Amino acid sequence: MKFFIRATHATLALFTFFLLIIATTASADSLVDGLWELTLRTPLGERVVILSARSTGRMVTGRVIDEGRIATPIYDGEISGNRVSWKTDVNAPMSLTLAFNGTIDGDTMSGTVGAGALGSWPFSGYLLRLPK
Repeated sequence: MKFFIRATHATLALFTFFLLIIATTASADSLVDGLWELTLRTPLGERVVILSARSTGRMVTGRVIDEGRIATPIYDGEISGNRVSWKTDVNAPMSLTLAFNGTIDGDTMSGTVGAGALGSWPFSGYLLRLPK
């Protein structure tokens, strides 16, 4: 009987351990889900955009909505732990690809956005709303 109780406790402890690992991984990968207000500190001044993002596993999809209410899809989006990255193409004031690399800390995000030969600059923002 003692062996059965010990085996049951060991099995329960192992099962609980694996559930915690799965829950931690799932919640880390969904940190980016929602609507974010991001402020880009560009050489032309501050620009505010809205990021609508959703993750499936490590893949991040969504769109960026600029100040002119133009929605542009994001691509090559990825999340790993609290690190997130994605790209989006813009056409104004010129055509270029913006590459975002950020870190999520609770309901805030910060990082850099690269614009190829134009260099890179910081961005930061906060979560406006979680997805439904």
